[in-house]
Amino acid sequence: MKPLTFSFLVLVLINSSLFSQTKYDLSFSLDGYKREYIVSVPTKNVPANGWPLVMMMHGTSGDKDVFYNAKGWKELGQEENFITVFPSSLRWCFTENGITKVNSRFVNGNLLDSLCPIELPRLISDIDFFRELIKRISETIPVNKDKVFATGFSNGCCMMFKTAMEAGDLFKACAGTSGIYHQLDSITPQNRVPIWFAVGTKDDRFITENFPVLPYGGDSLIVFFNKMINRTLVSQGLTSKFKKTETAITKTYAYTECLPGQLCEPFVLTGIKSMPHIYPNGSNFPIDGPAAFWEFFNNPPISSSTGDYHTQKVKIFPNPAYQNTIQISHPWEDADIRIYNALGHLISLENNVKTKTSLDISSLSPDLYFVKLLHPASQYGLTLKFIKI
Repeated sequence: MKPLTFSFLVLVLINSSLFSQTKYDLSFSLDGYKREYIVSVPTKNVPANGWPLVMMMHGTSGDKDVFYNAKGWKELGQEENFITVFPSSLRWCFTENGITKVNSRFVNGNLLDSLCPIELPRLISDIDFFRELIKRISETIPVNKDKVFATGFSNGCCMMFKTAMEAGDLFKACAGTSGIYHQLDSITPQNRVPIWFAVGTKDDRFITENFPVLPYGGDSLIVFFNKMINRTLVSQGLTSKFKKTETAITKTYAYTECLPGQLCEPFVLTGIKSMPHIYPNGSNFPIDGPAAFWEFFNNPPISSSTGDYHTQKVKIFPNPAYQNTIQISHPWEDADIRIYNALGHLISLENNVKTKTSLDISSLSPDLYFVKLLHPASQYGLTLKFIKI
């Protein structure tokens, strides 16, 4: 671990005690601009594999202080022992509802479809900003690179989608509220990651003259967001089949089924009854967004194969497994193999496994498990079940 000097940054250290985080107010120069952010480091011991990290992106007119000062992420970071990061966007000229404004926004489709032409020569990449930001933090304090996550609100949620599409090698799961996956950001990502989008039925950014509240009865939310959902499913490599769960104030649709031949990752959509345009934290609305998203980051739904032709070439033997090893064969020269338990927790990981291999399962207790095979050089991926008895 390097000394906590941050000699390359402007640093202000405040609010350090046994019961609160250590706040670092930081900046560096990139693309000719001063880029600012806050890092909140828990006061507990460093985990064995380094600290997990969650980056929180603000909405239009916000900055790094908005969500640092809001209840939620930094408190959970102290409790669960992970770093929280709060970046500031730059300010841009854009047109909204016929009115020209200059305000803060992250650079994504939500900005670009209304950007003032005068701004085009100075456009930058906030994805590059995030990469440099995480790099600098990781060079100074231990970060668990397998547990780096992104979340956002409003324009920051739009940025969350863009981050999932363009930086899936860096951020391992993304979630946010109140900002859609914009068509200008629509791509087929090289590295798909789990995504969760939540929206309130009284969110005024989506309310129109015909819809004073978002439709909530039956599965009308899916119809309302049909274009965005389809765009996301294509990018995530998913079919339109979903599993629906409900509570008194939420409806959640989990898409986990892979298109044939695709290495897919899940997409989850949640409608929240009567919630306005906010990021819920348990105080401003009776849903604790940070706690829910943190659970999702660590235990996302498991995607499943539709049974395409690759599945027929994958064998797990014996299954049910009654020995301390299982034999796995697959159609690729090599693959990454992950084993998850029934709750979605990652149990083991093997990289660059040849077409036939034996895996030691002696440490696994009798239960249902999922084996996920990932081809590192393509978009193919398969998930199969096996039982240890």
